[in-house]
Amino acid sequence: MKKEQADKIILLGISLILAFIYSSYTVQSSDSDFVGCWIESFEKQTVQKTSAIIYKSCKDNSLIPTRRFRFKMELKKNRSCDYLSLAANDAHNMRPGTWSYDSKNCILTIKNSDNEIVKSFKVIEVKNNTLSLALRK
Repeated sequence: MKKEQADKIILLGISLILAFIYSSYTVQSSDSDFVGCWIESFEKQTVQKTSAIIYKSCKDNSLIPTRRFRFKMELKKNRSCDYLSLAANDAHNMRPGTWSYDSKNCILTIKNSDNEIVKSFKVIEVKNNTLSLALRK
């Protein structure tokens, strides 16, 4: 085998390895991964000791009520959503809005009915009925 061919094979091998490593470190999620009801889980966040905000599926019975406000979002297939809002008088009510997911930048955005951003998250991980999100400023 010629040296040039060997160099090309080595370069191809390195490229494949790097592509595999890159894909394993990037979140590969589709819109359907987010559809459903999600509620903030302080308990999981404390256990993992991370800056990520952990959201569990509302169907998860392990979430016990607390006195602390938990952001909740119900993301629907048609890109509409309802999210729990905390008013100044400590009242909690669900409000309508829309959601979007930018798969290129891994950004999940919740907007109110006036098209203003309510929450914007960097998606860290999606697995086992759990979302790990970092709040964007």
